[in-house]
Amino acid sequence: MDPNEQAPELTHRLFRLGSALLLEHLPAVLSGEAQLKAKPQAHEEASHAAKVEQGSADVLVCYGRVSAVLSGRSTAKGTAAGTAAGTAAGTAAGT
Repeated sequence: MDPNEQAPELTHRLFRLGSALLLEHLPAVLSGEAQLKAKPQAHEEASHAAKVEQGSADVLVCYGRVSAVLSGRSTAKGTAAGTAAGTAAGTAAGT
């Protein structure tokens, strides 16, 4: 993923990739062939990412967070860095 790629571009790219994969594998799903090849998911290897809620495009500046993290949050949401910011008082960890 390009570090400057924003949500609209990523959505479009993932839609194209997903559509191609669906067209490639749908015949095997419909015929039942995919069921024969299916393997259980290794849950210990699964990754998890918190859901980004629409409307949470503000960048909360917390001392102790590196600028790459803040820039990544802003870029991922499709907002320009510095266009929406706030401050939070708390510990160095930003709580």
